[in-house]
Amino acid sequence: MTYRKTHIHPKLKRLKKRESILKRPSFWVGGLVLIIVGVLFYFMVFSSQFQVTDIEISGNEQLTTAYLQDEIVSASNQKIFSLGFLKIWSKSIFLISTSVVKSDLIKKFPVIESVQVEKSLPHKLTVQIKERQPYATFCQGSLD
Repeated sequence: MTYRKTHIHPKLKRLKKRESILKRPSFWVGGLVLIIVGVLFYFMVFSSQFQVTDIEISGNEQLTTAYLQDEIVSASNQKIFSLGFLKIWSKSIFLISTSVVKSDLIKKFPVIESVQVEKSLPHKLTVQIKERQPYATFCQGSLD
């Protein structure tokens, strides 16, 4: 008992009790920042104000605008989360990759020579297309 009184009890009295994490200001500031970032992310990804609704296409002569718009809408629809049957999609202007839209259009339509895609906030995509111009015609058959 004497060892305990002389060596351990004085050390126990010098130890400070730890402050609860809920009483620390850094916990509350960090939590508030995390909540604000989460709300901003949700607003930017799922808000109807930032969903692509207007697609302006120019420069197309051989391809129909409606067909091009369908392809651009399917390329702009981004999967956010997928878990079995639960799939969350978004057409947010912030998630659309202009390079993916360009490559999809060029792969799908060989008549397109080049594509320029620009995002305009809050919900508009502008697509400028340059189509290939034929410079020769091939006719199969006999010359008789």
